[in-house]
Amino acid sequence: MSEHMQQIKGQCLYAHIDTPIGTICHHLRDDDVNRILIRGKDDHTIGFVPLSQILRLLSHDSRYLDGLLAQMSLQEIMQAIEGVFFHQPGPDVHCRRFMLLPDSDQKDLRQAFVICEGDRSAVEKMLRSQASCIVAASQNVISVSLIEEAEQQGIAFAGTSLSAVDAAQALLMKIPVGMMMQRFSLHD
Repeated sequence: MSEHMQQIKGQCLYAHIDTPIGTICHHLRDDDVNRILIRGKDDHTIGFVPLSQILRLLSHDSRYLDGLLAQMSLQEIMQAIEGVFFHQPGPDVHCRRFMLLPDSDQKDLRQAFVICEGDRSAVEKMLRSQASCIVAASQNVISVSLIEEAEQQGIAFAGTSLSAVDAAQALLMKIPVGMMMQRFSLHD
């Protein structure tokens, strides 16, 4: 079974460790699947994904999402949301929380990865926070002065042509299923 290939036997979906979660969700909608087993690089079954983990992801369980996204690099995240960096202070930008604004009522943006939609003043306000990365959705507010503000604050600043909601959904669907996997224990 090659990378991103899936196979259904009985009611079990076999997926490669790097298969995007969106592909898994597609099979869960269309097929009579009640188990998800994960295969590693050598095509041996190495673990499973409890269906409860899929539900936590799709219900936007913030603590669970934060844990998953913390495992991804900013480059992987930007690729998933079709984003472009305008300023990146260095390769070691760490995001501990995921926020979609204005939907999130969180005021504390420290070390957050924030996808926002809105006017220029809203983006300026976020650039003065302690967020790790701000992504302006729809890119209609990006300007030289906002990029300079990001540089001064040491915040990664990016844009995407997607709406904030579409970018967040695209990100969730691109998470590799291996990040949600529980390995089989030899002691069970």
